[in-house]
Amino acid sequence: MLNHLVRASGIVEAARRKPRTMAIGAALVAVTVTVVCLLALRPGNDFKAANVSRNYRACLIASPVGATDAPLARSAWQGMLTAAATGHVNAQRIVAPTTAANVSLPVINGAVQRHCGLIVTVGEAMRESAEKAAAAHPHQHFAFVGTAPKPSPNLTAIDGARPRQVAGHVVALLDELRR
Repeated sequence: MLNHLVRASGIVEAARRKPRTMAIGAALVAVTVTVVCLLALRPGNDFKAANVSRNYRACLIASPVGATDAPLARSAWQGMLTAAATGHVNAQRIVAPTTAANVSLPVINGAVQRHCGLIVTVGEAMRESAEKAAAAHPHQHFAFVGTAPKPSPNLTAIDGARPRQVAGHVVALLDELRR
């Protein structure tokens, strides 16, 4: 069967008719493979993937596009990206389909299941959900950007009156929690 396939493909016949062309082709293939192997294995090509699984995970629960708290969410996200750029923080942005408590609370609970070390919620519409989630998960760290929510040991308030300072507060909180 194999002989039939080799004959049918014409490789043997081509090699008989043009042995020099086949030899040159085989040599080119061998040289190419050798060069690729040598380049990949030479010193200095240490291909190492960063293991981000041990990084601190911070999650921003953002309102849908066009929400009135979008400037605060942008500032909080910028703070999370700044903290991530300094290293050892994985920043994730999760957009809630709506700010209604019956929808946003399951989104926040989903962030708890993702093992987010810090969950940041933004805006007055998310306040009730943040307070309920903080009460239900006492060992989880939460931050709320807006006017101060009900006092809770695991819920940090970040004043939303000054959007330009929100990013700095988020970076400081992440630095504190990572230690």
